[in-house]
Amino acid sequence: MGKMMVRKPRIVIGMSGGVDSSVAAALLKEQGYEVEGVMMKIWEDGDFYSEAAKDACFGIDRSMDMENARAQAETIGIPFHVVDLVREYRAEVLSYFQDEYFSARTPNPCVLCNKSIKFGHLVKRLRDLGIVFDLFATGHYARVSRDISSGRYILKKALDTQKDQSYFLYALDQDQLGSLILPLGVHSKADVRQMAKKYGLDMSSREESQDFVIGDDYSVLFGRKPAPGPIMDIHGNLMGEHRGIVHYTIGQRRRLGIATGEPLYVIDMDKANNTLIVGPKDALLAKEFIVSQINWIEMVPGKGQVIEVRAKIRRNHEEALAELIPVDASTAYVMFHEPQYAITPGQAAVFYDGDAVLGGGIIETVKKMLA
Repeated sequence: MGKMMVRKPRIVIGMSGGVDSSVAAALLKEQGYEVEGVMMKIWEDGDFYSEAAKDACFGIDRSMDMENARAQAETIGIPFHVVDLVREYRAEVLSYFQDEYFSARTPNPCVLCNKSIKFGHLVKRLRDLGIVFDLFATGHYARVSRDISSGRYILKKALDTQKDQSYFLYALDQDQLGSLILPLGVHSKADVRQMAKKYGLDMSSREESQDFVIGDDYSVLFGRKPAPGPIMDIHGNLMGEHRGIVHYTIGQRRRLGIATGEPLYVIDMDKANNTLIVGPKDALLAKEFIVSQINWIEMVPGKGQVIEVRAKIRRNHEEALAELIPVDASTAYVMFHEPQYAITPGQAAVFYDGDAVLGGGIIETVKKMLA
């Protein structure tokens, strides 16, 4: 008898029109997989009023990115689909984004979009449309492996730590991680640009944006006009008037509209009194905070267990040593060994053990060191 042919998994890859997802698709096809490309449509014409939003994750003229993705899929030689998720994106990501800002918090919409839209609604919709596939892929720089002893899927940093995007994927559950393939996790950005040339994608020099809205100018998304209010210093002195709390975030120094002899930073936002509180940089220092909505990946620790981790509190933050103590299944107390600047409610805190993601959640309350 002849040997039975083992069919390689069928893979659908999320494409953005950028170099990373296109190279990932080409790599998978080269490795012998059956590959189909998909792009989710999350915007409508007229959503934006300024070129300021162009070339971002959610912005004006994303139709150009769609055509780029379609062209790259044709070059690679794979089918391409567009899935309309405008309604789901508005209901679950934009509404959350707006509510958080109007609550004087600073959300990370990309984390929620990955969990709920890209790896949630998109995958379900593809199956509902009758597209048969075994694994879902993206161009993220991260890695997934399975721990033999526990049977759990582990999310790890990319080998190219400068491009690592594991921070944005911490909220994925075991089912999502188990069906995920990340071809770029073992490659450097320089490798990817070279591969783009090799595959004839003609986009290896294209600049990329990882902003939700380019330049982080979110004012086009607020939908309703915020009320101005007072700017006070940490001693209670009136310093000026703000344009609306939604325009600011903890740690912000620019565009405050006040002139002083020393640099002032946004230290806090008092939603109840619609007040912006500013102060010197050292007033931003803190060590202790509470994290909620935790998604545990590598393990589910016991209540009160003290865990040494390296914690990352925003996308550009250099992770730092901390102690994490679970309060319950989804909440934990965290204390950095050394004070950190601008620990911000609403942002994601992600916990690492070496290159493995232990889990992550949303920063709720912060204990400031200076009153």
